[in-house]
Amino acid sequence: MKITVFRYNPQKDNEPRYEDYVIREYEKHMKIIDALNYVNSEYGANIAFRSSCRAGQCGSCALRANKKPVLACRTDVEDGILLEPLRNFPVIKDLAVATQMSYPRIRALRPFIHRGTKKSDTLEPMLLRDLKRISKLKDCIECYSCMSVCPVFTNTKEFAGPLLFRILARFHHDVRDNLGRLTIAVEEGLYLCTSCGACLVACPEGIDTNKEIEKMQTLVYESSKTKN
Repeated sequence: MKITVFRYNPQKDNEPRYEDYVIREYEKHMKIIDALNYVNSEYGANIAFRSSCRAGQCGSCALRANKKPVLACRTDVEDGILLEPLRNFPVIKDLAVATQMSYPRIRALRPFIHRGTKKSDTLEPMLLRDLKRISKLKDCIECYSCMSVCPVFTNTKEFAGPLLFRILARFHHDVRDNLGRLTIAVEEGLYLCTSCGACLVACPEGIDTNKEIEKMQTLVYESSKTKN
């Protein structure tokens, strides 16, 4: 069993390189994360990668396998597999990327229920239909796979990216929120989305952010017709 790994330390290396490693103790259904741990232990390779829960819940181990975003803890390793970091983010080292570059923009969205002047001292039960609107959107594990494959985000940072629009959609559909998420969505490049669907294909949770963006586009358009 051989794997090929992207190696690059921007503090030391002039350019990236690829290194091959042989896994002599392969086991059926061995995951990519297990293969990387084996290589580091067996060869002292010191390959940098992220991992935490090992259960597909935290999203931290996302990387590209044969050019496609995957979770390293969920995906079986295979002979000849090519492992690379997610695209569209600066490489910290090897397979670890700096997703924190998105944090300031996410914070600016105010990713929490915004009540404004509306306050209540009692519990506010939500109707089942309202919960259903946001339940799937809350499944996001923030692995940034969608951001890695989005062609618009690749070419212009005027477009906030699928993950951020997922956040906006989640709070727009929450009946307790009154911040005006559609206005923010337009400011973040709502109409730059090409509806290619790459974000849905890449999402390990099957969240259709593309569909949510189209819904927001329609609502903004209908609102503008009403005003006119």
